[in-house]
Amino acid sequence: MTSDILVNVGDKRFKDLNSRYKAISGENLPMAMIPYPCPYDELKNNIKACELAGEDLLPEIYNWDLSGEVFY
Repeated sequence: MTSDILVNVGDKRFKDLNSRYKAISGENLPMAMIPYPCPYDELKNNIKACELAGEDLLPEIYNWDLSGEVFY
């Protein structure tokens, strides 16, 4: 069952997710800012939401503080 599989940055599935995210944001997936452990299906669904919205929603989904006053 895929829902229990955690994201592995060396995995082909991660490379696919990274490519999809990069097509939307222009950046690689910032894995240091995504809470660990992160199930593969959760990240896949979040990237799909970004694709549907046509914009990067990960900062909102994961509540990132992008003010520059918090270091990740």
